[in-house]
Amino acid sequence: VKDKAKVNIAIEENEEDFISKFISLIDEFKGKRKRKWEREKDENIKPLFTSELIKGNENDQVAWIKDKIKVGELEDAEEEILNLIIYQDWHSDSEHLCMSLCNIAGGYFEINMIDKADLIAHKAIDLNPNDAVPHCIIAENFRAKGQYEKALNKYEETIYQFKYNVVARNGKAETLRQIGRLEEALTEYDATILQFKDNVVARCGKAETLRQIGRLEEALTEYNAIIHQ
Repeated sequence: VKDKAKVNIAIEENEEDFISKFISLIDEFKGKRKRKWEREKDENIKPLFTSELIKGNENDQVAWIKDKIKVGELEDAEEEILNLIIYQDWHSDSEHLCMSLCNIAGGYFEINMIDKADLIAHKAIDLNPNDAVPHCIIAENFRAKGQYEKALNKYEETIYQFKYNVVARNGKAETLRQIGRLEEALTEYDATILQFKDNVVARCGKAETLRQIGRLEEALTEYNAIIHQ
């Protein structure tokens, strides 16, 4: 029991250490507000890979991190996340790092580490508040935790800020359907289809909502339209 307690304490300390370093590096990156065309690159700076198997660019680094997260090798993954930030600090810009962090947040989401995904998505917004993706990730995190009103509020906020983002619109409709507010969900799907008429997610969501309401003929019509789209 004592050994297990020591292991748990060590894990918690490693977690706190990663979070502290992660936030510090992001804040430092954000504070510099560099753009790669505004400064001379240091060609001696190379990717800091923890695996000799990686010989490519930061996209390969992100893929490697997600693979490590998927199999539960979090210490390796998190060391590489810090390396990724250091590398992109020299070779990229805040918009690019935001995209990389969103991909990594998705990896944590897939293994149900919602709080870690949420932390990374929030820091991604700090880097680039004009990217809709991390906002949608945060809304989806609320939904995954069963905090449906917070999810709806975040989706609405995202739709207001990014009027042409279909992911946020579908997310709002799906959340309404999930909590049984079917008529409202149907209205949201219709609004999405009006704006994105060929969006299969919205049209399938509408068909399923019609089926749940009991409007079966309309549901069949919608499904047939999707099949022949």
